[in-house]
Amino acid sequence: MARSLLILTLTVIIAGLGVSCASAQDDGDLRLSRVSYMQIKPGQLAAFEAAWAKQIEHRQEHGFRWRERVAINENNVVRINTRLNEGWADMETMREWFQNTPRANSGMGEAVEFLGTEITQGLPEMSYFPENPRVPFGEFNFSHELRIYPGRGQGFREFMEAVRDAFQEADSGQPRFVGRHVVGPGGFSVTVGYPAKDVLDWYTSRDEIQAILGSVQRDGSPNNIRRIQRENWTWRRDLAFDPSN
Repeated sequence: MARSLLILTLTVIIAGLGVSCASAQDDGDLRLSRVSYMQIKPGQLAAFEAAWAKQIEHRQEHGFRWRERVAINENNVVRINTRLNEGWADMETMREWFQNTPRANSGMGEAVEFLGTEITQGLPEMSYFPENPRVPFGEFNFSHELRIYPGRGQGFREFMEAVRDAFQEADSGQPRFVGRHVVGPGGFSVTVGYPAKDVLDWYTSRDEIQAILGSVQRDGSPNNIRRIQRENWTWRRDLAFDPSN
């Protein structure tokens, strides 16, 4: 079951628009993140929270300098997103930190099953960031996400850009985040995220989103989308790590 769950969840918030890893490394503005996934064992949510609190204390004590955000989905999979402000150079620096820093005795292994780690890249050119979001960014605590497996060719990219333009023309207050998988398991995929204040707020905004998407699809949606999966993530701001604190 854990293996099937890994396949189902491992590349949320990431993707691949046909750009190879080599070409991605030549990009000067990668907006990269290191994303780790863990399956919380049955009945062990409180134990995970306590173990992660000890991990945060350990990071503060030993000078871990990367910001981390935590989210949990409806299947009790934890996603830890670590922003790599220096791109690929940060990966080497972080590897050295983990190698040279004593391990925290937090009991994390008893509460979770580690699923894997990957590198992701945000795609702002396909995303939509309204000047006046309907909910302030600091109040978003939920994200409805679609993981899309496109076929080859330019049709999908053009469609994604048309959707971005449609949100702009509608002057929507709903942000739309797009990202891709760069390195790691999961295959060729793109993830689209719609943040909301909470699950009820997501259902409130869903009709507007569907109307905008419908206006683009009437003009011709791509026929090379192989598969779409949906997931809901709750952001745990109380479990986030900020090195400045």
